[in-house]
Amino acid sequence: MKTGHKLLAITFDASLEEGLHKVLNEAGIDNYVKQDGYVGKMRTCRLMDDHTWPGHFMRYLIQVDAEKLRELKPLLVELSVRHSEEGFRVLVLPVEEII
Repeated sequence: MKTGHKLLAITFDASLEEGLHKVLNEAGIDNYVKQDGYVGKMRTCRLMDDHTWPGHFMRYLIQVDAEKLRELKPLLVELSVRHSEEGFRVLVLPVEEII
């Protein structure tokens, strides 16, 4: 069954959470799963939560329909452009089925 929904996997430096919340509120998004405490290395950013590479990543998982994605995408692109050096990334994944 095709749903037309997408799953947004938004990964970012935890210090950017407030800015992401502003964007989500502006788009009327109030449903998400928050995952905290990720460490790792991206091309432009390394966060290992230690004394050498302090900080950590967070990830929000958000299911949206096509209409909401059209509304939200420009706001996320703006954040991505502004904060790509801090590891802000958005993956847009198809939702094959909702059970």
